[in-house]
Amino acid sequence: MRPDTLQEDVIGQANPAWQRLFATATVLVALAGLARLYWTTPQAFQGNGAWFVTAVLGALLASYWFVLSASTRIDGEGIRQTGLPERHVRWEEISAAQLGGFSFARRLRVRTVGGRRLTFAGATPALHAAFEKIAAAYPPGRRSTA
Repeated sequence: MRPDTLQEDVIGQANPAWQRLFATATVLVALAGLARLYWTTPQAFQGNGAWFVTAVLGALLASYWFVLSASTRIDGEGIRQTGLPERHVRWEEISAAQLGGFSFARRLRVRTVGGRRLTFAGATPALHAAFEKIAAAYPPGRRSTA
């Protein structure tokens, strides 16, 4: 059951701005390195090397997309985080929750009735406040009603 203190849905970025900027810088440096490699050693992009470079570049860009687009949603059904990997837990599955991380990158650690452990990231003040309310509603050591 949804905590009484959470009356509205909360949606926000999962990763903070500094993490998205760091990912952007990493991708730009990797692309610059690939461009330099192409100009200095073009044979690396022929034959099997082309497949390898394409696979690495595809994996890098896919990971980058997930970092940029990951979001966390808290609603009447439970908590859902998109990204890589996607996480979802329904309210009736939660047995305990606690806050973790730093003040600028809050994490909500959730333990389910079945013993599964999930960590949800939140980068907005609204998500930080919701995480605090959830942690207060599901303290560690609380007996499950399921």
